[in-house]
Amino acid sequence: ALLECNRCYLNKRHSELKMYSSNFGTKSGQK
Repeated sequence: ALLECNRCYLNKRHSELKMYSSNFGTKSGQK
């Protein structure tokens, strides 16, 4: 159960980071 929870958390974190980095990239010009 812990592993599932961990994966779920990582997935959520990953999508948040992707959204954040795409927003950041749009703001400061994409690399």
